[in-house]
Amino acid sequence: MSLDQSGCYVAIDCGCGAGADTEYLSQAGYAVHAFDIHPDTFSMCTERFHSHPNVYISHEAFETFSYPRAGIIIAHASLYFAEPKLFSATWEKLERSIQPGGIFSGDFMGIRDSWAHRTSGPTNPLTHAEVAALLTGFDVVTFDEHDKAGITSFGKPKHWHIYSVMAKKRPTTAS
Repeated sequence: MSLDQSGCYVAIDCGCGAGADTEYLSQAGYAVHAFDIHPDTFSMCTERFHSHPNVYISHEAFETFSYPRAGIIIAHASLYFAEPKLFSATWEKLERSIQPGGIFSGDFMGIRDSWAHRTSGPTNPLTHAEVAALLTGFDVVTFDEHDKAGITSFGKPKHWHIYSVMAKKRPTTAS
C-alpha cells in the first residue's frame, strides 16, 4: 500500500540533483516536476530525461518555482539551501501544493550543522521545534534527527545535524 493517498499522480522533486528520485517517481507512474538551481544538474537532467514525456525539468530555485498540485513532494538534501528570508513564504507554497493525503519527504538542516552559519551561500538552519511547527498540518510518519561528525562526499570533515522527515498531509477542515 502506498503512503500517498492523495489520488494526485503528480510529484515534485525539489533540488533534483542528478535525478535519482525523479527517475524513481517517474517509474512509479507519477508526472514529475523536477527543479534545481544549479546549471550543471539542470543540463544533466534535461539530457537524462529528454525522452521521458512525464518528466518536466526546470532551472529554478525554491523561491521562484511554480508548485503544481502534487501528491508527493521530495526535498532531500536541498531544502536547507532555500533563502532564509523567504523560507516562510516558500514553505507555505510548498505546503499548499501538497494535496490532502499526499506526502512530504525531505530534510531540514539543524542549528548544530557545521554549514549552518557558512558565508559562501544561504543556509536555513532550524531547531527541532521550528521543524515540528512546519508540520502542524501533517501526520508525521518519520522524524529522525542526525547529529554526528562525518565526512562530506569530497572527503572533508563535517558535523551533520539534519532532520529527515516523512509526513502525510491531513485533510483540511471546513470552518
